[in-house]
Amino acid sequence: MRESITMSDISRYFLYLCLFSFVLFLPVTKTADFDIFFHLRLGELTFENRALPLHDTLSYTAAGQRLYLGDWMSNLILYLTHRWGGWAGLTALKTALFLLTMLFIWKSGNAANMGGGTAALAFTIVLTALSMRFRLNLRPYYFSFLFLSLFLYTFMRYRKDRWKGVYLLPVFQTLWANTHGGGIVGPALTALFFLSEVIRNRGVDRRLGAALLLTALGAGLSPEGFGPYGILYSFIPGMGETTDSAFSISQIDEWAPMTTGMLWGYGLRYTFAFQALVAGSLVFIIAKALKRELTLFQVVLFIGSVLYPLRHVRMIDLSSIALAPFFYGGLLCLPEVLKRPGAVKAVIAGVFIIAIGWFSIFKSPIYAFGVGPKERIFPESAVRLLKEQNIQGRGFNTIPAGSCLLFADKGRKVFIDGRLSYPGEFITTYFHALKSPETFDALDKQYDFRYALAEYGSKPTWKFPFHLNENPGWALVMWDDAGALYLKRTPENEALIDRYGYLVLRPNFNRFSYLDERLGLGLALLHAIDHDIALNPANMGGGTAANMGGGPAALQEAYLAKAYAAYYLDMKETAFNALNAALGMPPDTAFEHLALAQLLIEAGQKEKARKELRRALRLEPFNAEAKTLLKGL
Repeated sequence: MRESITMSDISRYFLYLCLFSFVLFLPVTKTADFDIFFHLRLGELTFENRALPLHDTLSYTAAGQRLYLGDWMSNLILYLTHRWGGWAGLTALKTALFLLTMLFIWKSGNAANMGGGTAALAFTIVLTALSMRFRLNLRPYYFSFLFLSLFLYTFMRYRKDRWKGVYLLPVFQTLWANTHGGGIVGPALTALFFLSEVIRNRGVDRRLGAALLLTALGAGLSPEGFGPYGILYSFIPGMGETTDSAFSISQIDEWAPMTTGMLWGYGLRYTFAFQALVAGSLVFIIAKALKRELTLFQVVLFIGSVLYPLRHVRMIDLSSIALAPFFYGGLLCLPEVLKRPGAVKAVIAGVFIIAIGWFSIFKSPIYAFGVGPKERIFPESAVRLLKEQNIQGRGFNTIPAGSCLLFADKGRKVFIDGRLSYPGEFITTYFHALKSPETFDALDKQYDFRYALAEYGSKPTWKFPFHLNENPGWALVMWDDAGALYLKRTPENEALIDRYGYLVLRPNFNRFSYLDERLGLGLALLHAIDHDIALNPANMGGGTAANMGGGPAALQEAYLAKAYAAYYLDMKETAFNALNAALGMPPDTAFEHLALAQLLIEAGQKEKARKELRRALRLEPFNAEAKTLLKGL
């Protein structure tokens, strides 16, 4: 006889639906990562040539250098997915890999046999997903997410019932070694688990020993062999560090150490979930230690998952996966979690997931829900100008812009890109050239640059070559919210410079002091600014507020520059009009509201000034100048 469906069943299905929807939609974000482009390009080379790209053919500075091939398979998968399914296909691939990762984390919790309910496990999945979120741009490391969760699930199952699936570890390891450098973790984890089981059982487990041996062999079945395992030394404190005269991997944002600002300041929005995972996992570790049930595997895995992200912030993603079973166990150590009836817990958990999902997925100011490249991130207009105007010769480019250029203009060789397949000394010189005009000029003398391409707007200011704004040998010919293009003043470039060259405006991240020396021009300065605003209407959204069509940040900065100049030229009405035009353009920043408030205060319109200052503080709560002005009103 068919059993009737109870309220407990309905509530549980409701929770499953909420959790599945959350995990399904969380990785559906527009692409904002430059590195995807060089992975696509390398995959394309592999597919077209039916051979691995052993040596660099994409740059003129590292031509002939041997390329890293430990992720050749994932590059090929990414390219074929994009070739056959476009950006929608890549989003589907990303979502599938993420869903599988979360599935194995869920199954690991069940395999741990801790006797908990689905509500606690669902909360663990949600927190783990949120902790990984800032690393959810599609790149080969997605395969490390999947294989790490698969390894941990296999270990859990083996401890539970000596699962024969442990013999699949060598197959998983071979695939892992050919999809991402994170594959170096596989044999280390397997060896640690083997040793832990030897200690726990006071004897050698032959089945597990055989799996370990085969896994270690599988780790070398890639074009890189066992070479990547030399990377492990960089995780040892004091190793892998260099002086300022040589390149250090910590100069790359994602490889930088975690700072207090990431833990407690502005960066808390990125790390709060990881910190919660650590806290909950610590509860589990302490509880197991008090019961003398703690294993070597658990101790080392917990310590590594906490310490490695402190050394390299990018390790948060893999560490979150490793901590998830511990956090789940920590929840089950809290009695109040288990006291409520299952149906009530399931409904509460489902509603909680809906609320978190709504605000973190569809209302996020950071992650854009959707498919395809994120708007105002990639220097498409600058690359298009390079191609359409057939600007030839070698160029200087920043690392992210170089990655974009590889895929967008395939016939052009780049100066540097995100592959970083360059000598350490060269990379160090590149970083110096961003700040030092002398270093840039030395590189120019060596390579004879004809153009310079840099991304703009979304990156830290120190990564932009500001000195080109003051270099009389170079002219700014393209500037929007995503990129800037400079041309060297050579005879072949003069016609383009005459047509596209900016007279006074420069990309300077809303710092307008560079206009001070030109204030003596008076009205002529405002005319020059109007010329620059109208210079590239197709790329900057139009020359006026009326036809800007939701113009980009660079156009907003241009109007703010006009307001700045007009204010100091004592043309307050012109400054008001320019500021109002800027306020109608994205993004909405504290800077523009603060500037307008200052003008309103001078005009005696205090109530309107308060409104603008409050808006500025909502956007930037720690803005000291806005606080001071508001207090004075």
